[in-house]
Amino acid sequence: MEQHGAPRRVADLASHRCVLFRAERGQATWSLRTAKGAEETVEVRGSVNFADFTFATQTVISGAGIGLLPTFVAQAAGGERLTRVLPRHHWFGGPVHLVYPADRYMPRRCAVFRDFLLQRASQWSLARAMPLDE
Repeated sequence: MEQHGAPRRVADLASHRCVLFRAERGQATWSLRTAKGAEETVEVRGSVNFADFTFATQTVISGAGIGLLPTFVAQAAGGERLTRVLPRHHWFGGPVHLVYPADRYMPRRCAVFRDFLLQRASQWSLARAMPLDE
């Protein structure tokens, strides 16, 4: 951020080095929403590409660029060492998949964990049950 300063608008992210999640050819599209629900999209570039949020968080902390991280990941892995940019915008990430054995073979602890995640996710308005064909 030293070179370009802190971004003031979503479009400003295009001129920053970014830490990218599963990007192709060093570029990705980020979509952010305002509190009123308006969505803004920007094409970003970066030389660091990750598939693991722990790595991404440490890479952002080290100064490699701006990263698009889930809030709970950023807080758990070094929230005090990170600076949030564009605080009026939010990212609504991709799907989360929970894979578990069929109900009749499922250990009790798996069922309890599944139910906990579904209950918690429904509070976030993000859960959507999608059963797989057997």
